[in-house]
Amino acid sequence: MDLKGNACRDTPEHCKGGRTLRLRWLLGLLMAAVAVSVLTAAQQRRPVSYTKDIQPLMLKRCVACHGEKKAEHGLRLDSYDEIMKGDHEGPVVVPGKSAASRLYLVVAGKKEPKMPPEPLPPLTPLELELLRRWIDEGANNDAAAPSPKESAGVESALKPRQFKLQLLTVGMPSEVTVEFGPAPAVNAIAFAPDGKTLFVGGYKELLRWDLTAAQLAGRWSLEGMDGTVTAMAISKDGTRIAVAGGDPQRPASVTLLDATTGTPVQRFADPKGAVHHLLFSPDGRWLVAAGADKTVYVWDLVQRHLAVTLKEPGDWALGVTFSPDAKWLATGGADRIVRLWDVKSWRVVRKLEHPATVCQVAFQPNGNLLAVAMSGAGEGGIWIWNAETGQRLRALEDTRQPVSDVVWSGDGKLLVAALADNAVRLYDADGNLRATLQGHNAEVTTIAFHPDNVRFASASRDGTVRLWHTDGRLLAVLVQLAAGKDEWLIATPQGYFVAAGAVKLTVAQPSGATLAERWRNPEMVRRALAGEKLPPAQP
Repeated sequence: MDLKGNACRDTPEHCKGGRTLRLRWLLGLLMAAVAVSVLTAAQQRRPVSYTKDIQPLMLKRCVACHGEKKAEHGLRLDSYDEIMKGDHEGPVVVPGKSAASRLYLVVAGKKEPKMPPEPLPPLTPLELELLRRWIDEGANNDAAAPSPKESAGVESALKPRQFKLQLLTVGMPSEVTVEFGPAPAVNAIAFAPDGKTLFVGGYKELLRWDLTAAQLAGRWSLEGMDGTVTAMAISKDGTRIAVAGGDPQRPASVTLLDATTGTPVQRFADPKGAVHHLLFSPDGRWLVAAGADKTVYVWDLVQRHLAVTLKEPGDWALGVTFSPDAKWLATGGADRIVRLWDVKSWRVVRKLEHPATVCQVAFQPNGNLLAVAMSGAGEGGIWIWNAETGQRLRALEDTRQPVSDVVWSGDGKLLVAALADNAVRLYDADGNLRATLQGHNAEVTTIAFHPDNVRFASASRDGTVRLWHTDGRLLAVLVQLAAGKDEWLIATPQGYFVAAGAVKLTVAQPSGATLAERWRNPEMVRRALAGEKLPPAQP
């Protein structure tokens, strides 16, 4: 794809099978292009994501001719920085103005030369709509860590935010809006095995929320961490925490911490891009990382070295999970294939194909069920497999919007999904929908179950963490009010709160009402965090 009109002379690797294979591939794409493509309601509501929507589109449709190894007309489209840099003639994207952006105009056929060049198929209506919306929304970069080339640097990760809390009260405001920040999106959370602490990934730091004391108990600075924490895992015995951060185009670091003191124990510098997921094996021997460099890394924590790299994934590696007996490791990513690896030989024993990007995989803790969360342009959902037989058992059809994460409860009776339409969905083990939980005002990024299996936490790009009960009740909202500071808030829907630092808020009717000091009640907040049902605060 050349904005001057020169066709790319090098075919992608998967197209080197000759003219017949290329024509079959082209026919398949053309058939897909004429199919009706409609944005889901979830995509219409949420902002278009560079990392989830635009970057995968560029990688699949444009980078063969506009990448690091080959840059037709001086244009690279393999990273946000390169897109915004433009080509020899200047910018190809004008944030907020798709009608003035050459990149959009040529792929939409509104400006010569039309791209991609023949005989390659044009972008589908859905792909065009995603690109147009992304540009018109400001061409934002939601990568987990800012690039050093961005003059806005920190602002791309830290920004003013707000959340709304519906109050279950009488004679008091029905809704409270809390403004906070600058703060990052929350991408990683984990409960300590004893259930007393909730760890939350922040901007170059790890937050320790003490649930029994109802407070932010500490902030551990992560030296060498580049931006926001993108992944985190805690060992089964609760002694070690693994954290990672990084940009898709930059090397990432994975750090092993002492879970009691936060002291770094070991640092792994092997990944060449962002780490999307971290996982300890059930026996604590292996630490596994899924990376944007198309690699799954497996470190031996006994021998303290990199044991193996699993390079078969053809695109970003996004999700990893061990079977309960640690016999298998399942991996999934942007190539839409889940691979089951034999841990003894590290060989693939089964491949499970999917219609969209695989964002996460999760083995049922007490069985052979494997849940797969999918996310992609116009596709999404959850598929449940029998990993032993390779049989697909069911598809949860009511989640045909992007699913960011899927997690089983420790007893395997419940399945919780994080959705891009800001919702959390709760299912039983048979796939029956038990509840749809609303409240986040941005994409829900990840889920973590409490060890008691009746509480779980959801994290979001809105910068908040919400604690829920499996009966559908919201227990509390936890938020660091400003990155790098001991300013925080825990609020309950009954109107109780506890905070450190100034809280900026507005309230709904009755007019003039405020979050009065008499509603500051640490004891009631502690009871809420423990899962108790509380009476509403009195006006």
